[in-house]
Amino acid sequence: MDDASSWSIELTAPLPTDAPVGIYIHVPFCRHICPYCDFNTYRGLDSLIPRYVDALVQDIARHPRMPAQTVYLGGGTPSLLDPTQIERIVDACRNAFDLDPAAEITLEANPNGLDDVWFERVRLCGVNRLSIGAQTFDRKGLRVLGRQHEASDVFAAVDAARRPDSTISHSISSSAGRDRRSISGATIWRR
Repeated sequence: MDDASSWSIELTAPLPTDAPVGIYIHVPFCRHICPYCDFNTYRGLDSLIPRYVDALVQDIARHPRMPAQTVYLGGGTPSLLDPTQIERIVDACRNAFDLDPAAEITLEANPNGLDDVWFERVRLCGVNRLSIGAQTFDRKGLRVLGRQHEASDVFAAVDAARRPDSTISHSISSSAGRDRRSISGATIWRR
């Protein structure tokens, strides 16, 4: 039956010990701290990124082996990392966890300054989903939120990621109530 009233969901808490986990990796570096952001973030400390990545890789390697089905690099601004640093982190997760071969590997990205070369390098690292932080497409709203990009930067980032031979999907994040317009999260890179 496909009647929603016939669906049942069994909630199990805590999860069985062999249940796959989702891995969240926080990248606290930003070029600019937005006034609405409550996350642990730092600006002007880009010189610490290589040491931070080294420490992350070491920490991930010490984690007990268990099944995992997602990796999410959030922040901050994970797109500040060089693709080789992103690759080191993703490889560390693959080596330390029983990562599902079809795992969704998401990277949060600010829309400004990203181009098709960067997207291709990130895709080759294993990232198969982007979360592009638009917040709003309204110029005044962007300034109120302290965002350092324009709506056109969001569209340019999506266009740069959109290639016929690519395999990445995307979502556009926006601040609730700020803007009702959206871009669909259609698959823009095909497997």
